[in-house]
Amino acid sequence: FYRQNQQALRQLESQNKEILKQKEELNELNSTKDKLFSIIAHDLRSPFVGIQGFSDLLVNSPDDYTPEETKLFLEQINYSSRTTLDLLEKLLSWAKNQTGKIRFNPEKINLQSIILECMNSLMTSAKIKNISMFCDCESDIDVYADRDMLRTVIRNLIQNSIKFTKPEGRITISAKRSGKLVEISVKDNGIGMDENTLKNIFNITDKQTTPGTANERGTGLGLILCKDFVEKNGGTISVESALGKGSNFVFTL
Repeated sequence: FYRQNQQALRQLESQNKEILKQKEELNELNSTKDKLFSIIAHDLRSPFVGIQGFSDLLVNSPDDYTPEETKLFLEQINYSSRTTLDLLEKLLSWAKNQTGKIRFNPEKINLQSIILECMNSLMTSAKIKNISMFCDCESDIDVYADRDMLRTVIRNLIQNSIKFTKPEGRITISAKRSGKLVEISVKDNGIGMDENTLKNIFNITDKQTTPGTANERGTGLGLILCKDFVEKNGGTISVESALGKGSNFVFTL
């Protein structure tokens, strides 16, 4: 009878722990859901207000503005539409990843080629701020990863560095072998981060977005996506940073 009671108590304790674990997971999911709704409500509404405002001016009173003013309005519309599309794409990728709808197809990939591909696709953004980008990766380094996920990670990290690096700054994307792993680094000499920002950098529930050095907007979802994709490929991601001294994001494959 004593043994039966002890066994029943252990089972009850185990069930209580499982219930508490499920409760914590549910609270985390609800917090994530609330954060996503907040992002959608705020970060999608704001650019659309700008797009509507500038387009209304051009549609209703096109002759009231000089060619220079019209060009400025069109540039603002173009910028707002591009940033909104970028947000939508990140939201879609994150949602697909959370629901398991993104296919994971790892393959052997030449790392230098995909780094250069990502750098070239962001060269215009870097040139606007006159930021120099360098690739320090030997041509014979291969990794085993999902190509689309790896491209997303590298692009997002470079985009993040461009956003928080001042004009005339420098970004270096490097890679080195470390045993059976390859360590990829995206380092900049930008504005850096304080300890509180560093602590929550990969946490969606505590995400506080900061404007870039040219007042670029962002949601913080890009880094969340990087962490998810790196871990899906069996790697880890970390960051070292200090205010005024730049940031260095490092991930392994």
